[in-house]
Amino acid sequence: MKFFRDLSIRHKLMILIMTTSTIVLVLSTIFFFVQDVLSIRQSMVQDLQFKADVIAANSTAALSFYDRTSAQENLEALRDDPNIVYGAVLAKDGSVFAEYAQPGNNPKSLPHLPISDKAQFADQHLDLSKTIILDGEQIGAVFIRSNMDQMYSRLKGHMKSTVIVVAILLLIALGLSSVLQRTISTSILNLVDTMDIVSREKDYTIRAEKPSNDELGLLVDDFNSMLYQIQQRDEALQRGQDKLEDRVRERTAELKKEITERKRGEAKVKASLMEKEVLLKEIHHRVKNNLQVICSLLNIQSSYIQDSDTRELFDESQDRVRTMALIHENLYKSKDLTRIDFSEYIRNLSAQLFRSHSISSGNVKLDFGLCPVVLDIETALPCGLILNELITNSLKYAFPDGADGKIEIKFQKAADNGYALVVGDNGRGFPEGVDFMKSPSLGLKLVNTLVKQLKGTIVMNATAGTEFKIEFSHLNYKNRMTVDG
Repeated sequence: MKFFRDLSIRHKLMILIMTTSTIVLVLSTIFFFVQDVLSIRQSMVQDLQFKADVIAANSTAALSFYDRTSAQENLEALRDDPNIVYGAVLAKDGSVFAEYAQPGNNPKSLPHLPISDKAQFADQHLDLSKTIILDGEQIGAVFIRSNMDQMYSRLKGHMKSTVIVVAILLLIALGLSSVLQRTISTSILNLVDTMDIVSREKDYTIRAEKPSNDELGLLVDDFNSMLYQIQQRDEALQRGQDKLEDRVRERTAELKKEITERKRGEAKVKASLMEKEVLLKEIHHRVKNNLQVICSLLNIQSSYIQDSDTRELFDESQDRVRTMALIHENLYKSKDLTRIDFSEYIRNLSAQLFRSHSISSGNVKLDFGLCPVVLDIETALPCGLILNELITNSLKYAFPDGADGKIEIKFQKAADNGYALVVGDNGRGFPEGVDFMKSPSLGLKLVNTLVKQLKGTIVMNATAGTEFKIEFSHLNYKNRMTVDG
């Protein structure tokens, strides 16, 4: 199709005319060829039908008196037709009573001979059978087979004459198409030449010559009208361009003034942002200091407490306060004042808790499996408190009497943009029969409450030691959940 699209209009018109003419001639030829084939086939059937009727009429007595010689003589009449390759007179039971075969044909290769009135074209042959009736009773049949040489010979002659006629008609159509296409292509080519001149010289005052009052004439009128409109548009555009240049100069001066004012405003905004950043950093610093003051007060107060259980509660409270203070300390030291590197925070918190509980690294080992994750303060605070409680529980209860062991802390990204926090130990394990979700322990209650705040899930595995796995998604200020009592 690309080849056809790139041809000139003259060649396209000739191809269209010749294609249409060729299709019509071919279809007409096919129609008459089919008609001729059907006519020849019908003629062959009628001819064999006549011969079969004659042989059947003459073979009635031969079949009645079982005279094979007479029946054979009747079939000899088929010898005059060179197209008949085989003939037979059949007895009532279908057996061959008498037969005729053209030299070179083997009757043994023929199929089972039918006893019926039937004509059939098959395997380059025409088979015809005719029943022989005497006094209303079928006493036998005549079978004749003819080749198709007669039909092929006639068709070959017709085909030669048809090809000659079609070739002559196509030559006539080619000549007519060459003449007729000029009436259209010449006018179109003149219009193309005018368009080319207008395109090269940009002169829209030129007009094309109208060849006639048909569709091509209307096309030329529309083209000339388009040139006139373009001419009017160019003149209007030139006037508008002059006005636009004046407005551009005015607007440029205004923009320069606006840009100067905007730069001043941006400078003020940057100064304000720097002030807010310093203020936010100072807030984190003061919060950390205040939490450390609270921790120191709790430490002083615990020195006056004689009851060991109460002192232990004060110590746990100090760890929780230190946990929150450590987050604000990391934010204060970070360039990003709203998020922290939580992996580094886990290492610092673990070391701080080991120091707080006076645990020797020679007895209890820490094993980390951390990926670099940055959390905002909304998510980091509850996660830090959960870690504090779970690590503290392992340090207090997993390794009694200074037993050796290992605490494993993992923090990885999970499916659906979530996180998985795992804290486990290989200590003596969680007490049997105790549901950690309903434990009276303040630490576990706090852990379950913080997991709810994170909108996460928590599961415990006590197969070998104790392991807690918490899965949650990142929190933000919009989806923050109120902690249930």
